[in-house]
Amino acid sequence: MPNIEGTPYEVEPAVLDRTRELSNRVADLRQSGALSPDVLGRLRRFFKIKNIYHSNAIEGNVLDVGETRLVVEQGLTITGKPLKDQAEAKNLSEAIDFLEELARDATRPISGTDIRQT
Repeated sequence: MPNIEGTPYEVEPAVLDRTRELSNRVADLRQSGALSPDVLGRLRRFFKIKNIYHSNAIEGNVLDVGETRLVVEQGLTITGKPLKDQAEAKNLSEAIDFLEELARDATRPISGTDIRQT
C-alpha cells in the first residue's frame, strides 16, 4: 500500500485511484465554471449544516436539520426546543469555522492546543 506523504498512514490503491478520479472531476468542473465561488460557498454551507445536524443528533440533540439551519445561519431561538441543543449547534458551527480558518494557513500546522481551543 502506498504511504500518504508526510504521515505515518497508508491508503488502499483503489481508494487512491478513486480520490484522483474525483479530484480530476472537480478540477474539470472548476475549469468549466460550474464550480464558481458562489456554488462552492453554497455547497460548503449545505454540508456544514448537515455535519452539525448529524454530529449533534448522535449526541441526542433534538433539533431537526431545518431548525439547526435557523439556529446557525439566522441566529434564531426555536421555541419549545432545549436551549442546550441550540447552543450545541452554534458552538459546533463556531468550532468548524475556527478549524477552517486554521486550515487556510498552510504554513502553520494545526496543533493539539488548537484542537483543544475549539
